[in-house]
Amino acid sequence: MFETLDTIDWESLSHVYGSSRDAPKFLRTLASSSRQHHAAALTYFWENFVDQGSLSEAGPYAIPFLFEILEQSSSDIQRDLIDLLWALAVGHSDDLLPCGHDIRAELEQYDDAGHSRIFYSLGAKNSYLEGAKRAHRFLEFASPGYKSDVRTSAIYALAHFAQALKGRHVEIADILSGETEPLQQTNLLLCFGLFARHADSAVETDFVKSYLSESNTPMVRLAAAIALMTIHEADVPELALQTIFTALTETWKFDIPERYWTWWNEGDLLGYAAMVLTLVGPGRRNEILAALCTAIEQVESTTYALPLALLDIAFPDHTPGKWRQVADFDAVQRIALGSLIRSGHWTSWMIDGRFLPEELTGDEFENALQNFLKSVTSEDSQFSSEELFRRMGNVSSWDHEKRV
Repeated sequence: MFETLDTIDWESLSHVYGSSRDAPKFLRTLASSSRQHHAAALTYFWENFVDQGSLSEAGPYAIPFLFEILEQSSSDIQRDLIDLLWALAVGHSDDLLPCGHDIRAELEQYDDAGHSRIFYSLGAKNSYLEGAKRAHRFLEFASPGYKSDVRTSAIYALAHFAQALKGRHVEIADILSGETEPLQQTNLLLCFGLFARHADSAVETDFVKSYLSESNTPMVRLAAAIALMTIHEADVPELALQTIFTALTETWKFDIPERYWTWWNEGDLLGYAAMVLTLVGPGRRNEILAALCTAIEQVESTTYALPLALLDIAFPDHTPGKWRQVADFDAVQRIALGSLIRSGHWTSWMIDGRFLPEELTGDEFENALQNFLKSVTSEDSQFSSEELFRRMGNVSSWDHEKRV
């Protein structure tokens, strides 16, 4: 380990805030058995190499050594290292769900313009490619025998490299076939869905349908339905689509022992289910919107996924920053938007970015937003400036009411 560590000119490589000269010291700390110093080393990499999702020039050079440390680490730090490694590869990208990363498209876009959604810099691109070379090593930590939180992080890490690890869906399926713990069945099903979606040829998915059976927990059933939707889109088996509808309209709740173990959409599986419904296409729009309206009217808290999916399906052809008149909406669109506004699960940027002119500011903007909300709901009630201002923030209602 570390045979080449000192051959790298860390001094001249930059992280987010300056020179990465201290990286070798903290890499050696992570490799040591001194547990009390691990936290400081992890903080160094999170704050300087992955700060708020920004990736650095030095990241690709650190990744190979971090994988070496992971393979020889003790159980108390394995999960931390896995989480750091996938974050070093993709930052805090929210583009994983519902379709996974299309790296071929990202590389083509980067080659044409010098950046893409994930590869916004050369350091970001090289970080992903360095992670992809070694991502198969996460399979070991996804297997039974490791702590549950380690396995969850490893399975989620693997999902970011589904396209790079073509053919390895077979190993995911093998692990799943022997799994009996519902939390890990859920994680493996969601991961398999992304792997199968990015396979070069059709993947056998009949075994996934067995997890739709009512003999499984609601969480596992919904994960199986999400996986099948991810793979098959509009050709999804009807039972999978109906399972998602039922989960949404009955607002299923899930017994997740420790919510932070579940990375998928922050653990909001109903929101994830709403995301994959955007893949079905317009043919079943009314059914889908009816289910989403019921869900959004009944859920106590949600991530952005559910309201944004509702808006994307109801208004697929919107032009951001252009005025949209409520009189031009069809009946289903009015019902869907009214349900969202009455539910309270929205922020102003969801509304004004789709329906109001972008040049509006100050009182003119607030008045236009108030009038738009009234015209949708056909109600005279008005949000106070204080309440409306709160809705202009960038905070999901999921964050206001944590579910354990």
